[in-house]
Order: sequence, then C-alpha cells, then structure tokens
Amino acid sequence: MSASYKFIVTAEHASAEIPNSLKLALQTYAASCETHQVYDPGTKAIAEELAHKLSCPLILGQFSRLAVDLNRSIGNPSQFSPIVYDLCESEKARLLTEIFIPFRAEARRSIEAAQHEDCTVVHLSIHSFTKTFQGKRRDVDLGILFDDQRPAEEAFSKKLLKLLKIVLPDLEIRPNEPYHGREDGHTTALRKRYPESKYIGIELEFSQALDLDLDGESYATILAKALKAVTR
Repeated sequence: MSASYKFIVTAEHASAEIPNSLKLALQTYAASCETHQVYDPGTKAIAEELAHKLSCPLILGQFSRLAVDLNRSIGNPSQFSPIVYDLCESEKARLLTEIFIPFRAEARRSIEAAQHEDCTVVHLSIHSFTKTFQGKRRDVDLGILFDDQRPAEEAFSKKLLKLLKIVLPDLEIRPNEPYHGREDGHTTALRKRYPESKYIGIELEFSQALDLDLDGESYATILAKALKAVTR
C-alpha cells in the first residue's frame, strides 16, 4: 500500500462524566445502569496510547453517553438515554450544540486537514462491549467493524484482521462482530461525506472481559505495529 495514509483516533464513549446541568436528573439513573450503558471502560487508555504510537490526532468524548451518544446520528431515538429523551426539546438541542456537534466537527477538521495533504485517512473509532448482553454470551474478544460495501475499506480491514490473528492468537478476533460496521455510528456518518479513496472508517470493539486498563498499552502497541504494516 501507498505511504499516503494518516490516522485519527476517536473514543466516543471514553468518559462516564455527567454534565453539571444533568447531574440532578441523571446521577440516580446512572447508578442503576450497567457500566456499558454509561461509557466504554478501557477505551480512553487504549485510544490515548494508540494515538501516541501513531503520532496522530486524538478526539475523546468528554461526557457519558447517557447525556448524548456521540456514536449515534441526530434523530436516532437511542441518541439520548430515556431520562434525557423525556426532557424538553430545547435542552436536547443544547446538548447537541454544546457536546455532539463540536465533537463531530473536530473529527472532520482532523480528517480534512490530512486529506488536504492528499492522504487517505484511516479513522480508528475505539469502543468496548460487555461480554454478556441480554442474557447471551458473546464469544468474540476483538471485533473489527467496517463497511463491506466499500472495497478499499474491506480490504484494509481484512489485512489488519489477518495480522492481528497472527500476533494475538489467544484472542477471538472477528470481522463485523458483535455489531456490523454499517450500523448507525460515527464512522457510518463520515462514510457518507467522504469517498473511500479518502476515508477508511474502522471501529475496534474490545471485549470488557479483557483487562483493558492493565493491558491497554500492549494492545495499543500491537495495533499500531499492525496498522503501520498494513499501510506500508
């Protein structure tokens, strides 16, 4: 592959912080939620280390997904938690204006700055998932999510998958699990804006059964080496 690739790293659900304006409404509700409903544990550490290894922009979500989900499009009913969804429209509009729109805009600025240098951007959106969901156990340890209708993105992702399976043989690494890469999300929205010759969007989904805090640096190091190998 050509050397004209640049990376950006995002972690939409990196924080469990509740905005001050919503603390009264959300704190009790948050305490009753499962952790994965509040934020994605381990993603902040992995994203920070991966961006450092790749020397690329890092964009972290600053607030809990209970306030507004940065990985859902405007109009998606699951963009707001039930408590926030029932608030007045002006309050939800304020959350979009102050939290959602600036996050998405910062990502686009980073992407377009790299594209201006005639580079293809590889956007790595870092997430983690609960091992058991709705009573069913998920067998995957690491999912690589991509759009299989974009040939360049699919080829890139499958090369990455092949390399990671070699260097992480004890992990169950699968394409488009536990979700499909075409489901509504940040990368999906960006694919609509940019051609695949200029944008490759990949979600990396880590199982929360892994010790992401202890081993996050190791996973980031392995990922960075594999990504650099794919882009050579």
